[in-house]
Amino acid sequence: MVAFRIFSFLFTLVGRKRPRRGVILRACCIYCCILKTNVNYCYISFICFTLLNKPIMKRSYVIFTLRKPNKIFSGLNKTIGFLSFLLLCFYGCKKVESVSGKEESQEISSDLAFFKQNGFDIDSIKELDEYYLIENDMMVSRKRLKEALEGNKTKSAEGKTSQYNTFNLVSNYSNYNINVYVEQSIWTIPDWYGGLNTAISAWNSIPGSNIKLHLISDDYNASERADIIVRADGGVLADDEAARAEFPVSSGRPGSVILVNTDIKDPYTNYFLNMNQTAWNMIHEIGHCLGLRHTNWYFRNEGTLPYGAIHVPGTPATEGDPFSVMNGGTALRSCTGNCLSAFDITAITSLYPINPNSPLVPIIRGLTNFNSGQTNFYVSYYSNEPNINYSWEVIGINGTNHYDNSFDAMAGIELSLPPGNYKIKCTISGGKFGTAVAQKDVHVFPLS
Repeated sequence: MVAFRIFSFLFTLVGRKRPRRGVILRACCIYCCILKTNVNYCYISFICFTLLNKPIMKRSYVIFTLRKPNKIFSGLNKTIGFLSFLLLCFYGCKKVESVSGKEESQEISSDLAFFKQNGFDIDSIKELDEYYLIENDMMVSRKRLKEALEGNKTKSAEGKTSQYNTFNLVSNYSNYNINVYVEQSIWTIPDWYGGLNTAISAWNSIPGSNIKLHLISDDYNASERADIIVRADGGVLADDEAARAEFPVSSGRPGSVILVNTDIKDPYTNYFLNMNQTAWNMIHEIGHCLGLRHTNWYFRNEGTLPYGAIHVPGTPATEGDPFSVMNGGTALRSCTGNCLSAFDITAITSLYPINPNSPLVPIIRGLTNFNSGQTNFYVSYYSNEPNINYSWEVIGINGTNHYDNSFDAMAGIELSLPPGNYKIKCTISGGKFGTAVAQKDVHVFPLS
């Protein structure tokens, strides 16, 4: 075949010039002859060049010649040549896609074989771009599959129904200050956005837990500071799937994505999920991002690998926990209160016990530059702890004379400021993490 490629290349070069015709084709022919190893490329380039040129002389060392075309055959010649050129392009693209698709298919087959070997029902696993959807609401990145397994060993869960965690947990990443960024596709839907707020408050309110979730939905460049991104699925999830989330990775970061099916409806009412239902789902998915498996994973025939299913000490070993928010298949349940069961709380405080040397690092979210008028600001950390307090101050800076601290003790304020420069401060006190201060400098422009 190498000899044929050299022959075809030489044949291409000795062709006579044909003004305003075949320039692109010649380049493609040369490219195919030099760079493509499949003999079909050489055949196609040979045919295309032959049909578009004048009769080939005997010195071209070709075993056949074409007579000088008459007008009819000349038109046909052009048509055949053009179609051949299209065939060349189509065939080239098809072959590249075929090779790429074959490699991807082999990779997927290998991954599915691994899942099957470790107890997963591969018929229920869905492949979606760079992720695998497992157990209907958990997803594992194809790129991170090996990373999730690296350095870990299989541990038996002994077939019990209880609280379980994955091999990978959130390590001392940013002192467990975890930024949750909400894309516009979610915060424009009140039920889902409200449900997420309830979920964040529920996790933050657990006594004895060192987890500190911060909502940074509308802060400037918030996506760059995000650890978990919550966004609509864009049609990726099945109609009956409420949401899905990633588990933590071996680097110690939390699961980075929560996808939400904003179109899902309660089949019993045919209404979209209400805020109590979305809150339940958001608490559940955040639990996955923190490393919690389904409490009832064993009876759902969910395998242990690649994530692991390690029994959390202090949670039931035999009787299970029917009230756990981490039970799988519970997307239609409603949340009132903090929604976590006593054993859910035991699990999270066991995995992430509070540390007095682990500070709370809140930020203030809101616009940095804006026109004079009413504007809202919120502190990123909020919870339902009984004694927690939020104290706000607005201080004029850089020549602006202003001071105001007459605000309600809430996690957000509404301001109406004249033009100038200001420092907005929020002091959080009385909670489990002691006192923490968030501040933000803003500039207010006059109305145009």
